[in-house]
Amino acid sequence: MLDIIRHTINIKYVTIYVEVMNMQENYLKSLQMIRILDIKTEDEYKKLLKNYLLLSVESLKYIAQTDNFNEIIVQAKEVG
Repeated sequence: MLDIIRHTINIKYVTIYVEVMNMQENYLKSLQMIRILDIKTEDEYKKLLKNYLLLSVESLKYIAQTDNFNEIIVQAKEVG
């Protein structure tokens, strides 16, 4: 029984780890999109959300740990 519990915990841990890695990858892609398209405002970014698989503004702000979209634009310019 203990082995089943350990196995279940390991599967959940791996699932969470993969989700976090995917979120980080999507974060970097979103920043690159901001940089490449020279996005200047949150509204411009929101227009892209309708046509592309990007992180929401709220997710970007959460990961960047800021409420200011201009700070995200600065981070985007630093992404290669």
